[in-house]
Amino acid sequence: MNEQRVAGIEALKALGHPLRARLFNLLSVYGAATATDLGKRIGESSGSTSYHLRQLEKHGLVSEDTERGTARERYWQRIPGPVVLGSAEITATPAGQSAALMAYSALNGVEEQLVRDFINYRAADMPTEWSDAADDSTAYLNLTVEQAMHLAEDMHQVMERYRQEQTEGPGTARMFVKYRTIPVTLADEPVDTSTTPIDIASLHAMAGLDAPTDTDTRPDQEQQS
Repeated sequence: MNEQRVAGIEALKALGHPLRARLFNLLSVYGAATATDLGKRIGESSGSTSYHLRQLEKHGLVSEDTERGTARERYWQRIPGPVVLGSAEITATPAGQSAALMAYSALNGVEEQLVRDFINYRAADMPTEWSDAADDSTAYLNLTVEQAMHLAEDMHQVMERYRQEQTEGPGTARMFVKYRTIPVTLADEPVDTSTTPIDIASLHAMAGLDAPTDTDTRPDQEQQS
C-alpha cells in the first residue's frame, strides 16, 4: 500500500499554479511522460513544461522514472499514493489556508475540465460498455457531523480496496473517481445567510438562452417558507 503524502505550504503553492496542476493531473491520468509529450498535449514548449516539472519535483510531487528515458530525455511520473492537500496545522494559518485554497481551486478546475471533456465528446467516442460504466450521481443528505465523517471513511475504504485490486492491460481503462461531501447549508443557520440569490438572467446568458421574462424571474412568494 502506498502511504499518503501531506502537502506542505510550498507543495500547495506549487499545485496552486494552473499549469503545474494540469501537468500533475496529466501524469495521474496517463502515467509517465516526457516534458516534450506533455508540452504537445497542452500546447506548451518542452522548456516550459520541464521548468514546471522540476518545480513539482522540488516539492516531492513528481519524480523521474529512472526505468525509462535516455540521457537526453527524461520521463516524469507522479508520486504514488494519495496526496492530502494540507493538514489542520497547515490550514490553521492564513498563509497555509490561502495556499490550500489555491491548490484546491487549480486542481478542481483541471478535474472539472476532465469531466466536461468526457460529457461533451469523449463519451460519444468510447465503446458503449465503457460509457455505460461511467456514473455521475448526486444525493442531498441530512447528516450529522459524525455521519458525514463516517461516509467519508467508508468512501476512502472502498476506493483503497479498488486501488489495491487494480490491474493494467487489455480490457482495462484509467478511471477518474471522485466524490464530494460538502455542507451546503446548516440546519441552525439563519435563513437569510444560508443561500446566495441566483442571477437567473446570467444563468440564461451562460447557457445561450434568451433572456427570461418578468414571469420567469418573479419570485414565487407562496412557495417560500
